[in-house]
Amino acid sequence: MTARDNLKRKAIITKLETDWENYKKARNETNTLLRQAKRDYYSKKISTEKQNPKAAWKTINTLLGKHNQPTKVNELNVNDMKLNSPNDIAEGFNTFFSNTGPNLDEKIGSTECHFKGYLDKSNSEFTAFKSVSVNHVCLLLRELSGSKAIVLDG
Repeated sequence: MTARDNLKRKAIITKLETDWENYKKARNETNTLLRQAKRDYYSKKISTEKQNPKAAWKTINTLLGKHNQPTKVNELNVNDMKLNSPNDIAEGFNTFFSNTGPNLDEKIGSTECHFKGYLDKSNSEFTAFKSVSVNHVCLLLRELSGSKAIVLDG
């Protein structure tokens, strides 16, 4: 990387086409090496985490740039009013989301069709569920990994 940076400085100063070509070649080689090193690093990291899905997903999300940090809202505009306090912002969100259904209902209006008319008539594996006993659920919960909190109020 130092050689690439030095070639760039030289190309900027001399403004010669050959110096720019040398810089571009060094830049491309550096980028290729960085991409390969990153690919190797994450491939090795994910392969070592095959037995730990939680850690593997954490690595994958890091690689994808997904961070589990909520977005902080400092100001909310509602009806041309700026809400700044946390309570006002929370109330603004609450009002918006609690009125979304009724507002859509007013815009859409009523229909003569029954809701079942909109459903697909085909039988899929999701249309019918088998009943599950409480004992079966408890058994499955006991088999879960110990890294999660489980409370069984039998």
